Amino acid sequence: MSVSNGIELAYIVERDVDLVFVQLVQSSSDFRQWFLEAIGERELEFSFTGVCHSVMTENGESDIEIGFTSRTGERIRVLVENKINAAKQDRQFARYFERGEHYISKDSCDRVTVCLIAPEGYASASARAAVDEVVTYEEMLGQMQSIDHPSSEFFECVFEEALRKPTATDHSELTGEIRRQFASQDDHLPELSISKVTPTQVTVESTNPDHPSTVSYKVYVPGKYDGRTAIVRIEIDSSVPEAEKEAIQTLLSDHVEELDEFEATGNIMDAVRTSVEVEEGHNIDEKYVSEVVTNLCTLIKHYHSKLSVGVESNQKF
Repeated sequence: MSVSNGIELAYIVERDVDLVFVQLVQSSSDFRQWFLEAIGERELEFSFTGVCHSVMTENGESDIEIGFTSRTGERIRVLVENKINAAKQDRQFARYFERGEHYISKDSCDRVTVCLIAPEGYASASARAAVDEVVTYEEMLGQMQSIDHPSSEFFECVFEEALRKPTATDHSELTGEIRRQFASQDDHLPELSISKVTPTQVTVESTNPDHPSTVSYKVYVPGKYDGRTAIVRIEIDSSVPEAEKEAIQTLLSDHVEELDEFEATGNIMDAVRTSVEVEEGHNIDEKYVSEVVTNLCTLIKHYHSKLSVGVESNQKF
């Protein structure tokens, strides 16, 4: 909870920041001028033509859209995506650029800038590379102290409370590339399906009806290693009955010594696991992704048929 200057805020979500930002753009010429300079528009004479919140289009939603016209008559539209800590959706920023191209083709504007507003911790190198410009909450909070606005104290509280929320880990580009490389192995790995891809995980499940549905194969990219370590593992669902869990873990541990670099842990989250790390002084690259995918394929090839047959006496799970 944020309490400042008599203002008490219990909980802030992205929409709250959206509306504060819209109000600032609408009501403060000082903020508009600062924002234009922050996104690289140095021309001093712009006319403000309007701001819209939650603009729905055929290919998705813009959080905020702002219109300006330059002194030469050029119509500029700024498409703003706001993030506090939610992971970006698949092709989210790409859709913003597609939206901009559509506006230009329809003569709604002459030029589009795609901007991300987010906490500094969210604005990773990959996020910055995906948009034209980034303006951080920290920068906007600092600006609150230099503009004359009757609601400045409230706006400061909103940004302060938003900055208290933990920033989500987002390795979407890395997990997306792992998914793409793994998908290219489909011919060699039948009866499998990529069931889920998140900013930190790629999950592969078996489509064989005799394979236990409670067992999945995963790549997990922990946030604390900045994407430079990937855990390749077998995960057992926590809802599995105790007898089934013990049977699966016994089968896994009985065969783990046949796998170089992998270990059985006795935990259901990573019943069998190994880690792949980026070498010191090297960058996250295609070789690293290939090594991750190779380990995932090795794990699946080793255990998939064994799990599909079952344990002793051809027992099925």
